[in-house]
Amino acid sequence: RQDLDDARETGDEEAFARVERALAESSQLLRSTVAELHPAVLDRAGLPAALRELVRAAGARGGFAVDLDVQNWPDDARSPADTLLYRTARELLANVTKHAGARSVSVVLAHVGDRARLTVTDDGTGIPDGAVQRSLQSGHIGLASHALRVEAAGGTLTLHPGRTAGTVATVDVPWPAA
Repeated sequence: RQDLDDARETGDEEAFARVERALAESSQLLRSTVAELHPAVLDRAGLPAALRELVRAAGARGGFAVDLDVQNWPDDARSPADTLLYRTARELLANVTKHAGARSVSVVLAHVGDRARLTVTDDGTGIPDGAVQRSLQSGHIGLASHALRVEAAGGTLTLHPGRTAGTVATVDVPWPAA
C-alpha cells in the first residue's frame, strides 16, 4: 500500500515495479492457499498430483527440501480416502513448517494391498512426549482431529521419533474406502 502511495505521488517507476511484484506474489499466495483448501487437482488428477503440489508449496513455505515418493499407486484411481489422506498430509506438513525446524522432509504415498499408507518423515527437532496431548489441552485440535478422522475411517495415525532426529508420522487407512 505504501509503494502504491509512493507511485501515485512520485510517478517513480521503481515504486510501480514494487507494487507489481507485490500484486503478483499476493495473487500466487492466494491461488496456492485456495488450492490447498480444496485442490481441484485432487478431483481431476488424483491424490499423487495433489500431493506433488502440496509438498512443493510446503517446502517453499517452510524452507526445507522435500521429496515425494509414490509407490504402487493405481493409475487414475480415486477413493473417498484420498481427501482424508490429502488433508492429513496438509496438517502434518503445516506442523513440520511451524514446529520442526527441519532441513528436509520425505513424503511417501504407498498402496499396499487394500490399504493406503502415507508417511511424512522430517529431520527436525522431533515431537516431545506428550506434546500432542498438551497441545490439545491448550485448544489446538489440528492433529488430534485428524487422528480422530483417520480412526473413524478404520485407520491409524502414529507419530514416533525418527532414527536419528525428527519425527515419522504414518497414516494407514483402508483403500479404496467406502
